Amino acid sequence: MQAIALNKTTLFTQLLLKPIAISLILAISAQINILTVPVPITLQSLVIVCIGLLCSPTVAALSVVYYLIEIGFGLPFASGFSGGLAALLSPRAGYLIGFLASAYTSAKILTYKRSFFTLWLAATAGMILLYTCGVTWLSVLFGLEKALIVGLYPFINEIPAFIAIAVIGSYQANKLIK
Repeated sequence: MQAIALNKTTLFTQLLLKPIAISLILAISAQINILTVPVPITLQSLVIVCIGLLCSPTVAALSVVYYLIEIGFGLPFASGFSGGLAALLSPRAGYLIGFLASAYTSAKILTYKRSFFTLWLAATAGMILLYTCGVTWLSVLFGLEKALIVGLYPFINEIPAFIAIAVIGSYQANKLIK
């Protein structure tokens, strides 16, 4: 009987408590601006990659889904303290979808093998997915040239730095856990 209670608690923690806590960290990261010219650069993409590198695919995906639900219900968790359906359907919608693809795919890659190389591979794949989704949505709205100018070029220096920080940080965290 004790083992059953432990399994229920573990399942509850893994599917509800842990992803909600992570979604709140993601909401906080949306409000931390590194640079604001020409486009606000927040810590969200770094946190998304870290989620993918540190969580299981299920927890990673649920964390982002809960974050999107929280925004959809109007909580001011998107960048600039915005929320509601307008925030979900805004030009940033592609990036929000990219968050889910990035976190899940990065975590899924690491289910096959976890090494320093696969951490780099997973983080890079996650970033590529994130920005591909974001720029694709922007290009539907504004055309490819403007989408690249607004949605990718301002972040070119951030991307490799965030990948490196996420990989080194998660590698060290995994070493501490072991």
